[in-house]
Formats: sequence, C-alpha cells, structure tokens
Amino acid sequence: MEQDKNSRPSRRALGEWALDRLYELIFTGALPAGTDLGEEELSERLGVSRATTSAALRQLEVDGLATVAAANGRRVVATFGIADVHDLYTVRAVLESHAAEEAAPQISEDELQRLRGLQTEMETLSRSLRDPTRRDFGVDFDFHRVIVQAAGSRRIEACLIPIWNQTHALLRHLYSLGVYGDDVEDDAAYRDHHAILDALASHHAAAAGNAMRAHLYGRRDKLI
Repeated sequence: MEQDKNSRPSRRALGEWALDRLYELIFTGALPAGTDLGEEELSERLGVSRATTSAALRQLEVDGLATVAAANGRRVVATFGIADVHDLYTVRAVLESHAAEEAAPQISEDELQRLRGLQTEMETLSRSLRDPTRRDFGVDFDFHRVIVQAAGSRRIEACLIPIWNQTHALLRHLYSLGVYGDDVEDDAAYRDHHAILDALASHHAAAAGNAMRAHLYGRRDKLI
C-alpha cells in the first residue's frame, strides 16, 4: 500500500518527506510567493526538527523556489518577475524542443497513450466547476515530463526538473492573483498540445520540435 504523503516516514526519509511537503505547500498556494519561511514555524507545522527543516529550506533555495530577503536576511518563497518568465520559458523551449525531436522517432504507443490520457485529464480538470478556485498544473508538467523521458536523456530531465518546479510555482502565483488562466488560454495551450501529440504520433522529429518550440515560446510571450 502506498504510504500516506501526510504521514511521517522513517528517519532516513524524513528530510525528503519534509522537502516534498514544502513543495506541495508552495504548489497548492498554501505558501504563496513572498511568504516568510521561518525555520521554527515550519518545524512546528511539519512536526520535524529545525535541522531537518533547515536542510529542506536550503534545498528549496538551491532549486530556486526560495530566496533570501535583502531587508532581513530571512528566506521567503521566491517571487518571479518578467525576466524570470522570459528566462524559464526560453530555456524550456530550447531543451524541450530538442527532447521532442529525440522522442519522436522512438516514442512507443504506450507513451503516446499516456500522453493522451494526461491531456484528457488536464482538460477535464481545467473545465471542472467543482472548485473553480483551485487549479492543478501538475498534470501539465507530467505531460511534458513523459515526452522528455521518451527522449531517453536523463541529463535533460535532470536539468529541467528545477526549471519545471520554478515554472509551476510561477503559474500557481499568477493563477492565485487572477491574472493567468482562463478558457481562452487553456484552449490555446491545448491546441498546442494536440499539435505536439500529432507530430509525435507521426514520428516526425522536426515537426515535434517545432510544435514544442512554438508552444513554449507562445506561452512565454503571452505571460509576458
């Protein structure tokens, strides 16, 4: 049985568990951009030692999701500006278009089915009226991750993980402010995804790379 993500793990895995919980709090908006990340308060919230919390916060800083406030030297949840949007999506476009080109000739039918399933789930979630105040961007990043994994390069995926995480935090922040994400935006992104899927299904490397590049540059320019 899969362990409850909110239950405390063994001592050896406690550090990873604390880091995962902090990621979840940021990605769900429970720790919005600019929130003070005090070790004592978070230790009590997570039920772990300050040493474990301190190590997790240092990793958040390495991953670009926490920064040190100039005013008081305390860590806060990172805030992203226009230059960050440009940089994140430009780097993603370069790496992910190459990954799509590499994936296209060798992607399996199982991987294509996984992508189609994720796309259906994404569209269903975004159009759900059950809780319009919430939005799960994780499925979108799963879609992109499957393509990168199909390319077969662990180094590309390792480079993209912190960039995906920063983009995830950025989108959550913008969505919480009500300045990003509506039916028009979703439809445009989903048309892009279907174009990427069609190119991958045809095993056409150049078309897949071009579709991914157009998608990420288009999202970048719209966000800016």
